[in-house]
Amino acid sequence: MALKKVRNRKVKSMTACEVRKRWQKEWECESTGRHLYKIQEKAGKMRKIGKHENGKCNKCGQDENIEHVIMECEAYERQRFQLTKALNKLGIDKISLQVLLGDGSKQIEIFHNLFHNLKRLV
Repeated sequence: MALKKVRNRKVKSMTACEVRKRWQKEWECESTGRHLYKIQEKAGKMRKIGKHENGKCNKCGQDENIEHVIMECEAYERQRFQLTKALNKLGIDKISLQVLLGDGSKQIEIFHNLFHNLKRLV
């Protein structure tokens, strides 16, 4: 019985690993959703090649991550204001990463507005 549990865990682990690999390959080859991909790729490469060695925002010096860029950095306040205005028209009053990256009923419109504003940052 114990051997069967170990095999099941191993199969699940291998399956999850394979799914992640396939998803990553599809994500890298996909033609849509490139704005977010470019931001992620740029941030990763900058750190790897030593152009962004400390992981800090070039605008304000805080730790740089997706949440910081989209939700917090004062340097992008204008873009955030434009995004807020656009989302208010959709009936969304409070912006959060959960709203922006979630899977709600208005997600296509939310993504459109988010990516439109992210294009201005890259």
